[in-house]
Amino acid sequence: MKTIIDNATRTSLYLLDDEKSVFFDESKIIVSSDFTIADLNVYNASLVTGVTAPEDWFGGKYTCASDGTFAAVEGWVDPREEEEVE
Repeated sequence: MKTIIDNATRTSLYLLDDEKSVFFDESKIIVSSDFTIADLNVYNASLVTGVTAPEDWFGGKYTCASDGTFAAVEGWVDPREEEEVE
């Protein structure tokens, strides 16, 4: 597996199978022919390869060190469980 991380926080934002190609350029990241990430690019994100993600991985829940180890983000709130504010 591999993960795309935010450089400033090292937060793991995307988790990808090894066979997926990832291309970073100045304005975006392209993941195979599957999707484009418009808010990340070569300047603000990195790819960490050879990772084994926690079973409960969710984008933004963990940071990932350059050696592929994950650590929980303190105070992370699962967006799937947040109450809607009206």
